[in-house]
Amino acid sequence: MSHSKQTKGKPRRSASVIIGVLVVILLVGMLSMQTIQTLALVRRGDDDRAKIMQARELSEFARGTDWRTAQSQSLTLQIPEAVNSLGDPEMQTAILERQTIADNPGAAKIVVRFPADKSGEITTTWEPNHE
Repeated sequence: MSHSKQTKGKPRRSASVIIGVLVVILLVGMLSMQTIQTLALVRRGDDDRAKIMQARELSEFARGTDWRTAQSQSLTLQIPEAVNSLGDPEMQTAILERQTIADNPGAAKIVVRFPADKSGEITTTWEPNHE
């Protein structure tokens, strides 16, 4: 009888060890996926923050522009983003527009789109206060 008890106990013990190992592997996999997702969100947030800062700088540039001497009410700027492996700069397009306000034809607002016509485009608008 003691022999039969030992054979029943051993398969139970090894099955519980296997289940424990599978649970640990599952938990490690879930935590790894969560870490990867968190790092991806942090990186995307940093990229968005950089675009917002660039759009603000472009908005300040547009405010300083003398639109009376500009040939059109829209400016397109090519801004270098990075340098690729061939040494050529990769360019991003920024569009600065001066739009007349319907309520006050003498005033205008400035709209900046950066990077224009790409996913993740940021649009900033500045309306002067009775200038």
